[in-house]
Amino acid sequence: MKENYYISKNTYVFQSNFDKNGFENSKVLEKNREINVRKSPLHIVKESYERIASDYEGAVRGARAILNKRNQVPVVYSALSEIVLLHFPSIDRLGKVWVINKYIQHIKPYEGNKTIIQMDNGHSIPVGMKFHLVQDRCIQATYLQTVAQQRHP
Repeated sequence: MKENYYISKNTYVFQSNFDKNGFENSKVLEKNREINVRKSPLHIVKESYERIASDYEGAVRGARAILNKRNQVPVVYSALSEIVLLHFPSIDRLGKVWVINKYIQHIKPYEGNKTIIQMDNGHSIPVGMKFHLVQDRCIQATYLQTVAQQRHP
């Protein structure tokens, strides 16, 4: 199990993965490999922002202002690399699933209040959120990415 992981252009999904003692770790899916990391998904996000000399909370405030929304907004990690982070509750609602917007190929409803996110590398990720809410968040992420690219060409 790795001690550290930083978001990169290879990152597709990272999600909560609880060990037998109940500690939250992360399972990271890249294009062609899976990595287990001894940090929660939120720690990966915050440390990744620090590594690029940025601030996660600032990114959230900026996204809220652009989208005119208060809660659960996607955030731009890198306008240049087109990395916009979306987060959803896990299917069991105990953890989080973070997805990179540009790698989403398709979304579809799944068992009532759940949704399957199909990534362009073939992975299917179930999330604990209704289809139309996932769809709305994906649209917001695409808009946010467009604004970020216009502001930082």
